Amino acid sequence: MPDNAAPTARDRILDAAASTMRDRGLSRATTKEIAAVAGYSEAMIYKLFDDKVDLFLSVLRERVPVVDILTRTDRTPGASSTLEGRLVATIEQITAFYRQTFAIGASLFSDAELLERHRAAVMAHGAGPALLPAAVARFLQNEQHTGTIVAGAPINGAASAIAGACYLRAFLEQFYGPEHPQEPMAEFTASVIATVLPALIAA
Repeated sequence: MPDNAAPTARDRILDAAASTMRDRGLSRATTKEIAAVAGYSEAMIYKLFDDKVDLFLSVLRERVPVVDILTRTDRTPGASSTLEGRLVATIEQITAFYRQTFAIGASLFSDAELLERHRAAVMAHGAGPALLPAAVARFLQNEQHTGTIVAGAPINGAASAIAGACYLRAFLEQFYGPEHPQEPMAEFTASVIATVLPALIAA
């Protein structure tokens, strides 16, 4: 969409959904409230999206920071020419993604029945939180195929370590808030790489 083009109804609803879900959490953000924030009737949401889960997944795809390894088939997240540079870009992107989405999904865990319904609906859409660590593993496997990562390297363990560290970082940022700053991002990224890289490149 050109920069000077007026936002479409879909754009306005996605913007409203993203802000409302971040402020109130997914469980408390109703389609009626989202529609009101966007300036449309609730029926408009269901004209453009299959259901609330489809709206939620569209927010994840279109209104949160991009993670290259989820959308690109090549091996150049961040367009770096080195494995370490690509790992830096990947860690930064995943942390930014979790930072934006943690508040949206956390409220689901306060209601077991709601969580079960959401889990079933998300899986029916072929989505879910396991997609991101799986994408990290695919990225590392692609690197292995080109020789930048040695054969026999612990791909799944490294992928879990990377995704898990990024998630923990985002959780701590959300829990403590901006008045309790975390380790600088560059130092965090360097620490994660120092942990996983030796196992990926060791002979």
